[in-house]
Amino acid sequence: MITVTLGRQFHVATERVVQAFDVYNLGGSNAHAAPLGLIGVNRLAGNDNRADNSIKLRVRGPLGLTTGLSVAAGEGSGSRSYSAEASQITPDYAVGAFFTRYEAPTLVAATGARPEQQVWGVGAQAPVGPVRLYLTRIDNRLDSTVAGRETQHNQIATAGVSWQASAQTPVKASYTHDGASRLNGLAGCDGKKTPWVAAAEYALAKRTLLYAAACKSDFSGGYRPKPVNFAALGRDLAASSTQPLSTGMRHVF
Repeated sequence: MITVTLGRQFHVATERVVQAFDVYNLGGSNAHAAPLGLIGVNRLAGNDNRADNSIKLRVRGPLGLTTGLSVAAGEGSGSRSYSAEASQITPDYAVGAFFTRYEAPTLVAATGARPEQQVWGVGAQAPVGPVRLYLTRIDNRLDSTVAGRETQHNQIATAGVSWQASAQTPVKASYTHDGASRLNGLAGCDGKKTPWVAAAEYALAKRTLLYAAACKSDFSGGYRPKPVNFAALGRDLAASSTQPLSTGMRHVF
């Protein structure tokens, strides 16, 4: 079966990660529990995870085999992007590989070069006894938009597990190791970020649920002074980790 969709939408790689390889399915309760679908956002155009003016082609074959290709002209943001994925998705397991490339909307004036961001990865999920195990490896390279700076490189590995405690109560946990070099394009500015997340939900209705989550994020090296860790996570300037708790109600529109 072949399907074609047009407009503002996820690239095929982001769609595959959300549907098959992210234990939270893009449902992280807060910034501490950022789901995998947000790791490959377009850092060159407002950290967006959807593509403007895109064409997405998906081909579904026998035995759960599927491939996809998407291209975005980026007329709204000015950032062109391309994505591809190939997977096998069955009721028992899923395995696949994915790739996305973003282009900056403008050139670096001093060099005439157009910065790029390239994200590739592999992922899998399968049942192991009473739980379902998720494993994903992502490589992210981000060119600097400032002349003379180097390419940031993130090597990210994540493991997740889900357990259906009851028909209304899924329990999930994940661990992510993000090892980065040349953060913000600065030579020698390396760092690590290692968030743990444990979460449970209770379904009140088909689209409404209660949730509770406990998280712990450790930061070292160049990750400690990054402004996003203070603004988004509320981390104290002197601290090297955060340990938040959150609870509430979420409704899916």
